[in-house]
Amino acid sequence: MKISAIPSAQSWLEQFLPIDRKIAENLLDQLVYITTDDVINTLGVRINELIEGYNKVAIFPVRELIQVQEDETDGLEEAQQQTESYFPLDDDDAIPVVQPNNIPLGSEAFVSNLITQLGRRNRGKVISPEGNGLNPTLNNLRAERVDALILVDDLIGSGNRTKEFLESIYQHPTIKSWLSGKQIEIHIVSYMASEKGEKLINKWCNQYRNSTLHVLNQCPMLNMSDLDLISLCKRYADKGEKLPIGYGSNPVRVVFAHSAPNNLPAILYRNKAKLKAKDTSLRSKVKVWKALFPRRALVETLKAELSAVKPVTSIKYLLMELLQIVRLNPEISVISLNEQFSGTGAQLNLCKDRCINFGWLREDRAHLALTENGKKELRFINKINKLKIIANNEDNYYPNGMSRAMRHED
Repeated sequence: MKISAIPSAQSWLEQFLPIDRKIAENLLDQLVYITTDDVINTLGVRINELIEGYNKVAIFPVRELIQVQEDETDGLEEAQQQTESYFPLDDDDAIPVVQPNNIPLGSEAFVSNLITQLGRRNRGKVISPEGNGLNPTLNNLRAERVDALILVDDLIGSGNRTKEFLESIYQHPTIKSWLSGKQIEIHIVSYMASEKGEKLINKWCNQYRNSTLHVLNQCPMLNMSDLDLISLCKRYADKGEKLPIGYGSNPVRVVFAHSAPNNLPAILYRNKAKLKAKDTSLRSKVKVWKALFPRRALVETLKAELSAVKPVTSIKYLLMELLQIVRLNPEISVISLNEQFSGTGAQLNLCKDRCINFGWLREDRAHLALTENGKKELRFINKINKLKIIANNEDNYYPNGMSRAMRHED
């Protein structure tokens, strides 16, 4: 079953004019749904590895920050927005505010759950109520001689939110001094990131000492060259919508059980009681908009239906997908490939290595191209819609030629 076929999607799809409905279905069917358990388990493994290398660590969820106004006496014509310091500047015993009241709980809630689990597994090493009964105030970090701060996120989209959070941590003079003196290190661990977001945060880490980014999966992105789909997202958005295709104009195609990212097209998560579509020809026909993920939240019924949609993730189909992507994008870079490949980063590395071993792809300076054998394999795929491979199990695939050679040696 496809996402566009689940019951919860039907009322959303019915809002589109019949001529646009196929494109809207295509948008839904490109979405990748990821359960919170998968995010927590994957992040937990990597963070546990990091914890082992330190005496004491403190773990924080990357979050939206409250913006405060600068003093207008600075000589500026207009007051500018300034990011608060994460650790209060006037009280080293104050616990940082976890979440502004006007920001709905999402990734921060699941990260808090993860921190609780990690604290229980690593008692005495994690500064948390579960780890050693302490809250992560600046004086706690000082007294416990914490030597690493681990900042956790589910998705780095544009990278702006993560960068602002890093800068809010760095704003406190004590943190700045500890980093400069190599007393602590900062690790940013994200389940997933876009190429754009990863570049931005790596640039920040390169600028400041002792900071490292860990991205566990490349984020699947919407294809900006799909003009019909991008046009649909813009036309049906409200005329006042500033982010019709997603925050930073960097649209992703991933949805988490705990939250839908604001990097998705706005028509997926923004309700409008009185819609005035950007496309004026739609205004007399579409006057209200009900989002599939209102306020970026997923109701339990929708989660259950999305969980029942089984994505095609067998190695056989992922190998086929990889070859097709390289055919359409000759000499594609591995970084660009990450954005188009539907599997995880680990699955991409597995498929890439196998295609190279089978002689279907060649790699040169982090760019991939089809070999003659790869082109022949694709011609065969196009004829019968399957690979010339024999599967003993999900992790054991051989081309026909290799299979015959192995049987002959037996």
